[in-house]
Amino acid sequence: MNTLNEVTTDVGLALLAEQQAWVQAARDGASWGETGHFLRVEVQGELDPERVRTALDNCLQRLPSLTTALRAVPGYHGLRQFAGEGTQPLLMTIHTLEEPPSVVEQRLQQWYARPFRLEEGVFVQVWLQRLEAGHWQLLLGVARCVADQGSLMILLGELIVAYEQGPQPVDEEQAQFDQYLEWRSEVVQDEDAEAGKGYWQAQLKAGQGISPDLPERLRNGIERARCRSLPAELDAQMIVGLNALAAEQDRPVEMLLQAAWWLLLARISGRQRFTAAWRHDARHDYEFFAYSTGVFEKTLPVSVNPDMAQPFSAWLNLFAGQLQEHITWQEYCQDVTPLSLAYGFSVQTVFNPFESRGLKWTAAPVDAAAAPFEVVLNVLMDSHPVFKGMRLDYQPGRHADSAMQRLLEQYQVLLASIVANPELASGQLNLLGEQERGTLLALNPQPMDFSAQGLLPAIIRQWAVTTPNAAALMVDGQPLSYAELDQQVAQLAAGLRAEGVSQGGVVAIALPRSVAQVVSILASWQAGAAYLPLDLPGHKLASS
Repeated sequence: MNTLNEVTTDVGLALLAEQQAWVQAARDGASWGETGHFLRVEVQGELDPERVRTALDNCLQRLPSLTTALRAVPGYHGLRQFAGEGTQPLLMTIHTLEEPPSVVEQRLQQWYARPFRLEEGVFVQVWLQRLEAGHWQLLLGVARCVADQGSLMILLGELIVAYEQGPQPVDEEQAQFDQYLEWRSEVVQDEDAEAGKGYWQAQLKAGQGISPDLPERLRNGIERARCRSLPAELDAQMIVGLNALAAEQDRPVEMLLQAAWWLLLARISGRQRFTAAWRHDARHDYEFFAYSTGVFEKTLPVSVNPDMAQPFSAWLNLFAGQLQEHITWQEYCQDVTPLSLAYGFSVQTVFNPFESRGLKWTAAPVDAAAAPFEVVLNVLMDSHPVFKGMRLDYQPGRHADSAMQRLLEQYQVLLASIVANPELASGQLNLLGEQERGTLLALNPQPMDFSAQGLLPAIIRQWAVTTPNAAALMVDGQPLSYAELDQQVAQLAAGLRAEGVSQGGVVAIALPRSVAQVVSILASWQAGAAYLPLDLPGHKLASS
């Protein structure tokens, strides 16, 4: 009797579409700066570099998604991922000598510019620089193909704990990214898969698949360039007002801010219906994965169609319903952002300054890559979550710095207008600050009152009295005086009135450029009517 021993081969897990895109970018020769997320950490106090290294090694043991192995498996298309099976040690660059800021920045740019070699399997890299006595700069970098921006915040928290308390044991109960992938692979093939696919197709159709087109956009700009950022400085009173309004509407403040952002773009671009991009972190929806590292952030298309005649509160409620549906169906989204989604919105978690055992840690994200969208508004929330501020990222090859500064200012004016009167029609909410309003008014001369002079026919009649023989028109080199012009106009106006033309009427004129045309226009006005020109070039008049 033969005994068959079943051998189970681990074939790993498929990459998400977003992971595949970053793998392809690496194969195309992208640098570390272009394919990574980065967090700049300032540490005040005397830091022990080797203790930092030990703490980071411990973190990688406890966060297996950061030591993922990517390799091909026979019978499967593309690479597969194996959490925790990477064999490469942590790559950490340490500079303990104080150097001029220009030298430090030059080295950092060289560090960013290094090629990202996928075959080396190194997905976490660290830069530690001593700036001066008691002041260190730590730069944490993770490859986008294995982790998102939120993962960096989790890594930093784990690093601080391991640095202060020593290496921590592996938590077998901690949810991991591979568990999310396994669950998701089942969800996308369940009985709701067709309905989910249809939902996202309907979303793109509802927004007509187009993006708002800002009037200042540079048509021949560079497509991909390192993004630039503009922080928005909101005063405490504005933040209090936004939080109060969000509570009154029973909506999260970040949802209110997103609805206002899309309303602004609709107002400026003139496109009330369009499709935009929402960068959403699934960790906010799944408590089990709240502290897991991996690629949980995804791009979801949102259809924007605010009714400008309705109050902002109505648009907010409509939009809130859409986002809730998005959260329900998010795992069925295809992950690939359509190329037309040029404008985005994102919520980013910021790190609150932390002090312990003589060290003060502060951190801020650094984006050394090209912006994922032409323009993206980032709302900054801490882990509680409390609204802390905003940042606008944009591609300088497509949008000028001055235009983006103006856009951010208009957004802040709109927010102030919403807080002041959320029931005002969306199309009537103010977008212009006092400075911009003054600039626009300065472009035009001061208004002048011509009412005392009367309308043009009356002015011509006055000239016919004061300068009757002066030339009013030239016809084939022969002058037509004001007296002659006024006489012809008066005769035709009387004829029009006799035919029933009166105040508020319309006189159709199908004449070439000639004296007769001028006389007909003036006579129509004198009779109190408007004129309708029918001599449009390239158009034939319909016979009646």
